[in-house]
Order: sequence, then structure tokens, then C-alpha cells
Amino acid sequence: MRIAIRILGGLLVLLLLAGGALVAMYLSWREPIRGLEEDIGEEVVDGDRVHSFGPALGAAYERLIQLRREIGYPSVSAAVAVDGKIFWTHAQGYADLDRAARATPDTIYPVGSVSKPLTAAVVMRLADRGVIDIDKDIRTYLPSFPAKAYPFTTRQLLSHQAGVRHYRLAFAPPTFSEFGSNVAYANVRDSLAVFADDPLLFEPDTAFEYSSHGYTVLAAVAEAAAGRPFLNVMQAEFVRSARHGGIRA
Repeated sequence: MRIAIRILGGLLVLLLLAGGALVAMYLSWREPIRGLEEDIGEEVVDGDRVHSFGPALGAAYERLIQLRREIGYPSVSAAVAVDGKIFWTHAQGYADLDRAARATPDTIYPVGSVSKPLTAAVVMRLADRGVIDIDKDIRTYLPSFPAKAYPFTTRQLLSHQAGVRHYRLAFAPPTFSEFGSNVAYANVRDSLAVFADDPLLFEPDTAFEYSSHGYTVLAAVAEAAAGRPFLNVMQAEFVRSARHGGIRA
């Protein structure tokens, strides 16, 4: 019994030391954000509207400053629109830390997970025209994707119910997650190699697991079904159509 307790105690100490080492590595690799205590912002206001929303805009302004300081973002940006017209925009912080270039309301940010609803919209436009059958096994379109214990469909990927995993731990300082990867892939299909050989987390439709990797599979399905690179499909099916009034809310 004493031996077992000592072994468990030793393992606990090793876990604590490993955790402390990871925290130290994270802090050492984390890039310091300059000017977090400064009010470094640029605001654009439509005077005809701002009087009606003055207190709310003041609170939003203070919240952006607070958010940047608490989380340590290089910059944050927000906009408010009424009846389809933007009347207030504000940016706080730096767009480029190395050059100390301030962020403005026109600063462009990575789209991040906003790409998921955009991808879903593109997939459904293809489905409306019969290019994709969302209830078919995704290997109908991606036969090279490894077979799993259960087949899964485009519909299940759309609702995060296919069982494809999300990001996991990886040596990608300072995040120590696959989220921090900066590998550039030639195409969507090549990026599937990160998780393609991993088993599903559960039988499809029996649970829910938010999955960025699942949406990568969706992009690959759209690319394969349309026979064009995914960004070209996005441009044709969503961006260009929206500009010409082809998409209705």
C-alpha cells in the first residue's frame, strides 16, 4: 500500500513539474503586447445617429479597452449598424506590433471561425443545385479519405455531429495546440492529413463535438464536388453572388 501511495505521489509531482514547465514555456514564448494601458484608438461616427445611442456607444468603447487589456489582444475592432447602415466603428490597439502601426476601423483581420457559416452557406448552395447530396457518405466525394468505423455525411459535418475531432494538444508555442499551427498547405485536401487517420470520437448523430477539422472536410467535399479549388468555389457561389443580389436572407 505504501509503495502504491509513493508511486502515485511521485506521478503527481511529475505532473505538477510538467505543468509548471509548460506554463513557463508559454510565458517565455508569449509576445509582450505594448501599450495595453494606453487608450490607442480610432473612431468613426455618423453624427446623425450617435446622439440616440451615446450611452451605449460609450459603454462599448470602454468595453473594448477593457477586453484588450484583460486578454492581451494586439487590437480589437467593432462596428454598429442600424437599418443596414454602419454609423459607429472603433478600433483599439495595434495592427502591427513590430512597426507599432495603430489599428483603424479599416484594419483587416483573419476571418477565423466566421469561415464556418460561410462554408455552410456555400455547401448548401451547391446542395440546392444538386452538386452535393448532403445525406451521402462524404467518401462519395472524397474516396481517398480513410474509411472509419461509421460512415458520416455532409449533413452531420454541418451540425458538428459527425464525430470528427477538434484541435488537440500539439507543440506549437505559445498555444501548445494544433490551433497554433502556421503550416501553409497547397490545397484543402492536403490539410486533411493532420487528422484523416484518427478515429471518430463517437458514432455519428449520437453526440455533438464542435470541430474545425470537420469543417475542413466540408471544404474538401465542396472542392471535390465542384471540381474547383475551394476559394474559387467560395468566390463564385457566395461572394460574387452576394454582390449581384443572388443571396437573400
